[in-house]
Amino acid sequence: MKIRKMLALALAAMMLFSLVPAFAAPAKAETAEKDVGVMSLETYMNAYGCCLSYTNGEPGFTGVNAGSNSYIESTNQGQANTTASIISCTFHMDAGDELKFQYWYQTEENYDFYIFAVNGYVEFTGSGEVEMGIWNEYSYTAPSDGDYYFTWAYQKDGSTNYGSDCVRVRFVWVTEHEVWHRAKAGLAEGMGGSCISFLTETGDYPFTAVGYGVDEDHPWYLRSNNENQNSSNSEITALFWVEGASAGHPATLYFDYRVSSEANYDKLIFKDNGTTKFGASGTTDTDWHTYEYEVTTNGLHLFTWSYDKDSSQSAGMDCAFIDNIYLSVPVSSDRAQALYSGLNASNSNANLVFNTPDGYQAFVPSNNILGTGFCAASNNRYFDETDQYDSVSVLETVVNMAAGEKLTFQYWVSSEPFYDWFTFSANGEEQMRVSGWDNPDWLTFIFTAPTTGTYTFVWKYSKDYSNSHGWDVAMIKNVRYIGSYHNNRDINDAVINEALNDRDVFFFPAVNEYSYTNFMPVKEDGAWAAASLNKYYDYTEAYLDAMVGDLDVGDVIHFEYKIPAEEDEPLYFAVMEGSDKDGRDPDIYYTWADDGYEDDDWHEFTWESTASGFCQLSFIFEKDYSYSASTDRAFIRNFYITSGGGSPNLPTLDEALNADGTQLQLHFSGTGQFPFEVGADSVSQFYAGSTNQGVNNSTSSMTCTANFQAGDTLSFYYFLDSEENYDWFDFRIDDQRVIHASGENGILLYNYTFTSGGSHTLRWDYVKDSSRDEGLDMVKIYQVKVLHGSGGVSGDANGDGTVDVTDALLVLRYAMGLIDGLPGMDACDVNGDGVVNMTDALIILRMALGIV
Repeated sequence: MKIRKMLALALAAMMLFSLVPAFAAPAKAETAEKDVGVMSLETYMNAYGCCLSYTNGEPGFTGVNAGSNSYIESTNQGQANTTASIISCTFHMDAGDELKFQYWYQTEENYDFYIFAVNGYVEFTGSGEVEMGIWNEYSYTAPSDGDYYFTWAYQKDGSTNYGSDCVRVRFVWVTEHEVWHRAKAGLAEGMGGSCISFLTETGDYPFTAVGYGVDEDHPWYLRSNNENQNSSNSEITALFWVEGASAGHPATLYFDYRVSSEANYDKLIFKDNGTTKFGASGTTDTDWHTYEYEVTTNGLHLFTWSYDKDSSQSAGMDCAFIDNIYLSVPVSSDRAQALYSGLNASNSNANLVFNTPDGYQAFVPSNNILGTGFCAASNNRYFDETDQYDSVSVLETVVNMAAGEKLTFQYWVSSEPFYDWFTFSANGEEQMRVSGWDNPDWLTFIFTAPTTGTYTFVWKYSKDYSNSHGWDVAMIKNVRYIGSYHNNRDINDAVINEALNDRDVFFFPAVNEYSYTNFMPVKEDGAWAAASLNKYYDYTEAYLDAMVGDLDVGDVIHFEYKIPAEEDEPLYFAVMEGSDKDGRDPDIYYTWADDGYEDDDWHEFTWESTASGFCQLSFIFEKDYSYSASTDRAFIRNFYITSGGGSPNLPTLDEALNADGTQLQLHFSGTGQFPFEVGADSVSQFYAGSTNQGVNNSTSSMTCTANFQAGDTLSFYYFLDSEENYDWFDFRIDDQRVIHASGENGILLYNYTFTSGGSHTLRWDYVKDSSRDEGLDMVKIYQVKVLHGSGGVSGDANGDGTVDVTDALLVLRYAMGLIDGLPGMDACDVNGDGVVNMTDALIILRMALGIV
């Protein structure tokens, strides 16, 4: 043997059995388009149902089409000192899981090596020649739970080639994927209904999956496996979670079947929780049939299909076939209630309502794959977007959140890596993106609200145009809201315009807070409104009721509404006598209705009352049994009642803002395109409020100029509800900014003491940036008060810091009753007798002339 060959052999042995990893794990693909070459390698390499994907080396392997016996082959024939390799994706295996494959090689013995490695470490090698046409099988058993990747390689030395000089691999199979294989074969692809949690083979002759058959309507199906075995049965089971079913609205389990057996003796049997519900046998009919089974009880159901053979004789094909298993949910409102009851975590601070927008597959109630219990599962399994419908399952909810509050949920995904995605978004901004089929556990996602406002959360499972891996599903459970803002957003604040309202009105949810039969407060078009919660739920009604204690003849009810919904789905408004809100059968004064518009226009409504006394008001948004359009909701806002048919009487800015006890009456002016205007939180609580809600890059302003004395104290209260750190309340004195605030802080008191007398200008601004609104999106100013301090100059009637003839004339005019007050009133009682009169005016004149 040549010395070079001996050295090469030694070096090869040292390298192959080194503990240093020889093959690195594949990098995860970032591209959105599939590499067709890699996908074809999967087709050549994987056994039916295997979910593995691969990264090809340079040089790598290529696919060889040999029909059902296709394989991959190394491409470095005759290339000295090269290594051709192909590496599987990284995936999870439990201890005891197996990876199996077949291989063949023909190489220069002891110099060119076939290599199989696990996580970069060599597991098995071969060199020489495997008899042509004979494939060897290799099985690797995972020693522990963990992530694994596998490498197949052909390593050539520096000289001599032998025979075909290549390695071939085929029929790669992972035992973990048997479950997926059965699900693919047994489930109805893309059909509606609750998702099967698992299909389990049981007994000595379990049903097996058959794929790529000649029947176009049944390309995959399940087949019994005990033909010609007397006194035997072949069995498969499925576990379902049923919610929302009743005798009046049952869920329905469907499946297709075909039986070819000894008539009346060898039968296909179907059972629900151990009770036989259906049986079929016979040799003459080989067509597929569909069986429908109504489920009226909720909870866990174990469905069993078995092909039972008696003690003698066989006939026909002696087997049974099953396909297209799916469970239909009852009407959509029942599904809504099931999601409402099941998805909200027990420790959530609010029960949320979950919807599926029209045009998408739903997330449906299901038993979770990793154990018993409720979850919501995407309902587009194995249903690619090139099929009849877009293959996207969507679930959404709306939550009012304060900055820093949290929404959490648990999720589990099993999908084609990098192509079929589970995403979660907040107000259209993606927060999470997950794919892959190998995750063994439920994971938790935590969303923290960056600002205060209304959030629309969307969960989505989107499939691309080809291929399914793993369970091909996304599941969600235990949705939890952590905070108080959602429940504190009062429906009355969202609906009633207190500044214009003259009557005692109280709105309340119709059933229980935030159920899908209610309305809830939301931010819409930059302002608060009440929105119906039954969107996309067919044949349902959402209610919003109010009580009015003192309606009079001639009073006018006002509100704004919009109905971006199907044209035939109306919003009703009724004025009723009495308060029978549960029975909904009071005497009706007046009813009105308007249909959906499929637009986002706000419309005004007014009605003049012809009766008086206590009454109930009701809004009802009614959905029909089919179709949805636009955002499929009704909105109500700006509700108020004016007395006697007249316009509401509001005070002027001066009347609304000068607080009781102020010692200086100020004059206020709203300025600019968005001046401050008077509003009211209640009958007696008036304010001046900014008016540029929802207007980006705008400023609302109010000013006041007056003479103050040194030592005067200015005070006022303010309430701010804005996008934190972006929309600001500014208060300035003589162009010096003394308040710069944002966010929501409740009602705060501000005090300022003037150090110099004279004319001073006050300015209140609400300044909005270029995007987004939060909260009420405004500032309110209350109870402006000026109190004179001890620092004023004696005799300085106008507060300008000096005593001159003008001050004497002002006091004289006051003493004669020509004016009502003086800016420096406390400084004008110069003789100290407790009153300001002619005597004080004369003394101040003498002070100005220097006589005293």
